[in-house]
Amino acid sequence: MPSDDSLGVAMLLPIAEPQNLEIVTSKIVHIPTGSPRRMLEVIVLWQGKEIAILSASTARGTNGQGASNFQKNEFDEIAKWNVTQQQEFKREVIAIGDLNNTPWSDRFRQFVKDSNLINSQIGFGWQTTWPANLPPLLRIPIDHCLHSQSLKIAERSIGSNLGSDHLPLLVKLLYND
Repeated sequence: MPSDDSLGVAMLLPIAEPQNLEIVTSKIVHIPTGSPRRMLEVIVLWQGKEIAILSASTARGTNGQGASNFQKNEFDEIAKWNVTQQQEFKREVIAIGDLNNTPWSDRFRQFVKDSNLINSQIGFGWQTTWPANLPPLLRIPIDHCLHSQSLKIAERSIGSNLGSDHLPLLVKLLYND
């Protein structure tokens, strides 16, 4: 969903879709309900199993107490969405996007715990993504991919600058057999 502000959302897929991948549904969601921020929820069928993907961009929590409280509410509601997808709908889950938090922040760590997801960054180093125009040692890792226990990351890297203020996060997932 394109937008003139910073709230547009998109999901990029390879030109040749992977075998055994079917997009079941895709829709814009607002988490928490009523939020002006748009997130993209995509349900795919891959190798006979449903995976719920949430492409999220949370608010910056650094613009005063109100912004910090709103971001905490977003994290709490996204965590609930993840748990519902896993427990109620029996889906694997991928949450990916600009979460405006570093992996060492208390809020991010609590979110990982509450959502019952794994941080894909573990074992791959810092892989900094923002701001894109700075050298790697001056950037911070605020773009994340988290996934449910049955998935594992086969490859994870940072892509080249596509014109955004963030560098793209590239992940290759497999089932954890």
